[in-house]
Amino acid sequence: MQLKPYGKYKESGIELVNKIPSHWEENRLASIGAFSKGRGISRKDLKEEGIPAILYGDIYTKYEIQASEIVNFIDGETADRAVKIKKGDILFTGSGETIEDIGKSISYEGDEIVYVGGDVIILSQQSPLYNSLFLSYSLSSSSSVFQKSTSSKGTIILHIYSSRLKNILLAIPPPPEQTAIATYLDRQTVLIDQKIALLSQKIDRYQELKKSLINETVCRGLNPTVPMKDSGVEWIGEVPEHWEVKRVKDIGNLVLGKMLSRKEASGMYLKKYLKSRNVKWLGIDTENIDEMYFTEDEMKSYRLKMNDLVFSEGGEVGKTAIWKNEIDECYIQNSVLKLTVNENQVPKYHLYFSFFLGKVGFYDSAVNQVSIKHLTKEKLIKVIWLSPPQEEQKEIGKYLDEKTAKIESIVSNLTNQITTLKELRKTLINDVVTGKVKVPILS
Repeated sequence: MQLKPYGKYKESGIELVNKIPSHWEENRLASIGAFSKGRGISRKDLKEEGIPAILYGDIYTKYEIQASEIVNFIDGETADRAVKIKKGDILFTGSGETIEDIGKSISYEGDEIVYVGGDVIILSQQSPLYNSLFLSYSLSSSSSVFQKSTSSKGTIILHIYSSRLKNILLAIPPPPEQTAIATYLDRQTVLIDQKIALLSQKIDRYQELKKSLINETVCRGLNPTVPMKDSGVEWIGEVPEHWEVKRVKDIGNLVLGKMLSRKEASGMYLKKYLKSRNVKWLGIDTENIDEMYFTEDEMKSYRLKMNDLVFSEGGEVGKTAIWKNEIDECYIQNSVLKLTVNENQVPKYHLYFSFFLGKVGFYDSAVNQVSIKHLTKEKLIKVIWLSPPQEEQKEIGKYLDEKTAKIESIVSNLTNQITTLKELRKTLINDVVTGKVKVPILS
């Protein structure tokens, strides 16, 4: 169905909305209902079954939520100190890490008794003139997101309060149009989300194919007829008979980066460095590179060289990439390790072998998870590592480069399709809830 504009428009006082249909109104959330705050539910209060509860994280999933979709439960004692909501209430996140996260909202559309926990703001309508699902869609529009972002406070974590949410200004059509818009958007967004889900499933299958391809190749080689032997390592199994089984310390020189320091002293130089979040699987993220001071001796130890392998020591431990001089001069912080392989070794093969270790869960199992995980130098240097002859390492590296590049090209195309669909969904919602196009009222 091709939607057309309304016949008449008037000037709008809403941010990012130039005009609205002449018969629509502009209302602030303060005139739509009363605000309250959730409380009294923490993760330790959750049960396997009991009274349904909506937590902060549940609000990010969609535009509405039914009781049957709730996955968190509490007991009666916890419910006594929590806040009960009713059908048609709008729930907002009170904080978030991005502009899109702050004040994210859903409407509760169930009839069952449900409670909400802390950091959730509740808007309870005081009039039957408003369709809660329409409000939820309208509150996700670019105009509403902008208004919420300019009303938030904070740097790393953004916070918004009901005193600010009250001033969010929405374009409100008559009740029959609200219902028609909510019904239309429900139907259209479901279709878009189904397409996105199918594309996401394809991406998962291709990523699984890449993982299987790498795992098989780095452990079995390219010749399926070669004699095999037991590697002596349960999670590796059989390997070609002429391959060696070594440890990382036999492959090259492993170095842990410098302890983070902001201090400047005589004879020190401000240099760029990698931290664990810059290290991705098979790639380096150079968008956010920090700087700190290094002495001349430290610069000799911690400087990255072409084809060094870099490992994340913290965070998602073991993530491995190969340094390709993405930056002219760069060093490492102590959440990163670098391995300079010996002359008889091929970095690209060992990059893929480390990918195999990570994806089979070896790195996670090798670290102490009682507190924060760390893949220390002492642990990594002892890890069992396969070492085919140098020429085979080259062949394997080249083969996997070619195969994984094709897979990544397909994944990139699928990802772009998902991005396009998300933009389509966003534009559709914006156009409909601000009255750029008219949704017919079906009898």
